[in-house]
Amino acid sequence: MKYRKFGILLLSVVLLVSLVSCDVIQDFIKSRTRNIALIKLYNSFGEETKYIQPNDTLYIEAQGLAPGKLYRVTCKDPEGKEITELTALADADGNIQRQPLWYDVGLEKKEIGGVTYVQFPTDSDLSLKAFEINIKDASGAKAAGGATDFSLNFFVVIQNKVSRPQPIVIAGKMVGSEFVAENNFNAGDQLYVKIFNLASITPAVNKMRIYIVPFKGTAYEEGDLIANAILYQDIDATALTAAPKNLDEIMITGDWKKDTTENWNAGIPAAHQGKAFSVILDCNADGYFNITKAGIADYYIDGIDGNMAPGFVVTKAPAPAYLIKANIASGGIFSWNYSTWTYDYDYRDVFKKDGYDTKYEPHYGVPYGIKAIWNPYINWGGSPPTPNTPSIYYGTYVDVYIVAEDDYTEDKDAPIKPAPGTHPIRMPVQYSCMNGLGQQTIWPAPMTVGNYYVVVDMDCNGKMTNYDIVDDRAKDDTLRTVGGFSVVSGYDL
Repeated sequence: MKYRKFGILLLSVVLLVSLVSCDVIQDFIKSRTRNIALIKLYNSFGEETKYIQPNDTLYIEAQGLAPGKLYRVTCKDPEGKEITELTALADADGNIQRQPLWYDVGLEKKEIGGVTYVQFPTDSDLSLKAFEINIKDASGAKAAGGATDFSLNFFVVIQNKVSRPQPIVIAGKMVGSEFVAENNFNAGDQLYVKIFNLASITPAVNKMRIYIVPFKGTAYEEGDLIANAILYQDIDATALTAAPKNLDEIMITGDWKKDTTENWNAGIPAAHQGKAFSVILDCNADGYFNITKAGIADYYIDGIDGNMAPGFVVTKAPAPAYLIKANIASGGIFSWNYSTWTYDYDYRDVFKKDGYDTKYEPHYGVPYGIKAIWNPYINWGGSPPTPNTPSIYYGTYVDVYIVAEDDYTEDKDAPIKPAPGTHPIRMPVQYSCMNGLGQQTIWPAPMTVGNYYVVVDMDCNGKMTNYDIVDDRAKDDTLRTVGGFSVVSGYDL
């Protein structure tokens, strides 16, 4: 009799559960559990990894956060000292979309003659030390269930203990007898390139080739054609076979020339001001970018300085003493003009509220909305962003604001007021380049109808001060009288 009653009870429970909707069950579970943030790290080739080579770019992605909440993401060195940081708004699904956190990974600060430069890391035990990514609530307020505070360790690895490591390519210049990494050149400067981690080339090749190519704004992937080369230099077999055969590094001199139309022997020509470039090491000089290793007996691993971020830029004339005026608000859909060898960086005067015609690339974490792209590159008047980070490793960032037309002022030291519904976005930038070409979305769609300015706060002090950048420009670089851009409900208005 007891068994019969138990069976009836069990059948009743099963029937009750079957009548309850999945949504009710899910809501019940969610109300009694707390999501655990999942942090993912990527290199510039889009590979998820915890091992990053020097001079690459480290990308961050996170899930399981509170939708619509602002978070602070920091990168710390093995001693716990901050290198760089960003702020990010979790989307409607509680995700921080993939975005760059640390450019020029692992490069160290070095003072030469009272000037700070950056150099290749000198610590041979570098890969044994754990760096840290940390995500916290940016407001400092505790959400229901406690404040967010998650961390993940990663390593900066000079992979010289594997049979075929990837070469590390760095554009730079000479300061006295020392080579220093450099992202920002003036017309007339000599370009040098140093290749680290250069193992024996097996099978043997007759030459390797270094290309200087226009920066294309997207990643080089396996098998991509190395197109539109401005210059190249060949490294012949003599240099490759000279003792020792396992080369640690090799210097490519400033003797850059291609033909009668392009010659950089006297320095970078002024015609290239305002342009960005990548430097590619083609290990077997076949004209293709090869990085695949597994399952190929005669593979070649090419290297690059400038994958998803410029290897170097050539700056324009010096900036004014106070505010720098430049186009910034972009849809992010670049196009290349082969007749003029120039990019169209998709600067716009008007954006649709839904943002559906802006760049959207979920593989790289680029959502619909307004991007911050400040090009052409300009000389920053000798005053780059200088957040006082204590680490020996170089990292820097700026704060980017969307400011409503009615709240905008150019009064010196006036507070920068973010437009309603927006937040200042702390954005890492490259050493020296200080550009926004990494496709960070500073205002995700949907946006609010109105007229706006973009303000880049270079020293992150929250005020209008020297060398801050303002977008009050029309697409043709003339002054707009109603902000740098407008948001409308549709282009038919």
